[in-house]
Amino acid sequence: MKKNRGARTNLLISEPAFKISISEIEKSLTLIESIGWKPEDIVTNLLYVPDALISFGFGSLALKLMDKFMKYQYEGQMGASLGLEYVAMLRNQGKYREMLDLSDLMIKKHQFKNYKFTYALLKIRNAEALALNGRRKEAQNELEEIFEGRDEFYGSYVP
Repeated sequence: MKKNRGARTNLLISEPAFKISISEIEKSLTLIESIGWKPEDIVTNLLYVPDALISFGFGSLALKLMDKFMKYQYEGQMGASLGLEYVAMLRNQGKYREMLDLSDLMIKKHQFKNYKFTYALLKIRNAEALALNGRRKEAQNELEEIFEGRDEFYGSYVP
């Protein structure tokens, strides 16, 4: 059977065939919690859902779901990784002010003694957010500070 390229193209560019709302996402999270999943299990198993939502044209819902994930108050590597993902999503959706607010909060909130590379990545995202918000000199200073501290990575990991 010959495939119809036009039909496939129309399917890919057409409006999503299904609808989803934040209330449905909240009900799903409540149900998952009620069967005994811990917050870290929820995030670990559902971390790819926001990306899928974005792929299907539900960018604002993806951000709301990431916001719910962030409310679980993760510390350490998991919290920093989750924050990095959220900051990238904000950037990709042109929400530069929110990107800067979140990256600033993440830098102030988390302890990074054992996660220096993740901290450097977060500082790079913060510098990017500063630049996207018109604060280029501050962004440049941030990047210079990261560059000057690069020797901390030698030995265990070289970026």
